[in-house]
Amino acid sequence: MKIYEKWFLVSVCMVLLLTGGIKVWSAVGDVPLLDRVEGVFGVAHRWVYLGSGLLELGVAAGVIGRRKVTLKMGLILSLGMSFAGYRVFRWWMEISEPCSCLGTATEWLGRFERFTEPVMLLLVGYFIVSSAFFLFMRLRRISTRTLDAGVEETRE
Repeated sequence: MKIYEKWFLVSVCMVLLLTGGIKVWSAVGDVPLLDRVEGVFGVAHRWVYLGSGLLELGVAAGVIGRRKVTLKMGLILSLGMSFAGYRVFRWWMEISEPCSCLGTATEWLGRFERFTEPVMLLLVGYFIVSSAFFLFMRLRRISTRTLDAGVEETRE
């Protein structure tokens, strides 16, 4: 594994452990927002936070525990695409309330709360673009080695 792939995986794990933990922590609170129905899934925010938090923690565990880097990158790409799809669906349904991506933890940020949405969009982009790039480079190396092995076999 290349050093930049390793740093990418470490950074993603740190982000996922932090945001997943915050969402699970937020889900067990007693803030009135948690009982309001969320616009995309049609269930209480509490269950959306719990589900997405556990999903993020699960992906982080998969990235930490798996040996195959290709699988790790695929997990990150899938999660990033899921988050992007959620954002697109919110936009398509014209949901105007800001995404509370970090659950009720955004209230802790005070006046910096308005930066949550753009930072989360940047993180989703980072997950998608970086993992897709690393997957492409890995698959390209694998296919090149396979082709080279095939060429050598035909020469003999």
